[in-house]
Amino acid sequence: MSVYNGYLIKVKGIEDTAYAADFIIPLQYMILSSYKATYSTLDGDTKRDGEGYLVRTVLPHKVAHCSVDIRQMSNAEIWLLMDGIQSRYTDENENKVNASIWVPQLNDYVDAEFYVPDIEFTIRKIEPPKILYAQLTLEFIGY
Repeated sequence: MSVYNGYLIKVKGIEDTAYAADFIIPLQYMILSSYKATYSTLDGDTKRDGEGYLVRTVLPHKVAHCSVDIRQMSNAEIWLLMDGIQSRYTDENENKVNASIWVPQLNDYVDAEFYVPDIEFTIRKIEPPKILYAQLTLEFIGY
């Protein structure tokens, strides 16, 4: 069992690069009540038998996943957030990162490889030179 270390999502740095430092997504960027995390059991060959009973083959590998809504932000703030994540991609084609996420079910962090699904940005209004974006959803899905 771990101790909560003051963050929900930490994207790990890449050694021997300009981005070796970890990037912790600031709590003030998040709508905390939207944070959801799971640690999923995966089924291999689950089916119903001839009498309708569920027969499960559970795989040993479990997968962590989290999502959180990010508050409305300016283009400058969005850039800081996105650069903090994208500059630490270990595979740019897959939007893959190494990260640590808080999983309430475990009362602990899960350190794993995650991919970050494409993010939809919606412009709320423009006040030159600022663009204000509506809240968005950020996800980290474990491999």
